[in-house]
Amino acid sequence: AASGAALLALACDEIVMGDISRLTPIDPYFRENDKIIYPKSVLSALSVLEGYFKTIREEEAPYPYKHLANQLNPELVDRCARLLDLVKKYARELLEKAEYDEERIEKILKGIVDEPSIHDEVLTLERLKNLGLRAYHYKEKKEYISMWKIMRKWLEKYYFKPSRIHIIRYVIPPR
Repeated sequence: AASGAALLALACDEIVMGDISRLTPIDPYFRENDKIIYPKSVLSALSVLEGYFKTIREEEAPYPYKHLANQLNPELVDRCARLLDLVKKYARELLEKAEYDEERIEKILKGIVDEPSIHDEVLTLERLKNLGLRAYHYKEKKEYISMWKIMRKWLEKYYFKPSRIHIIRYVIPPR
């Protein structure tokens, strides 16, 4: 499941995965003037430039660095920072509702929002477990094996049938 689905996965009591299941980091993007903008990339570029210009004066910098620095739009940088803060706020709320403690929430947010360096980075089951998420392979719990079989049956029935929508019916079990 990609970025947005990773945020949805945080809303679950448990994350159940199969042999080839993967999540990607929570890495929002938006479109501006027919371009896709990844806020983490913009803020990463800003950080690189800040580090570079701590050790060298602007007039001494090679042209590519000057050009990059001049291309950064303060409004865009601010929008990117605010969007990342908003996504982290949503993720935090979901983790709090899932009753994770503060220390674990910080570790999870760092591991699925801050640390990954690229949108397509793979977060494996082991990595999710190491972050402290309640993540399981479906074979780890008996009740998930039968649920997995049902899901596979549904998938086999509809996977190769083109349709604008596939309806998944579900029941919320009593607690």
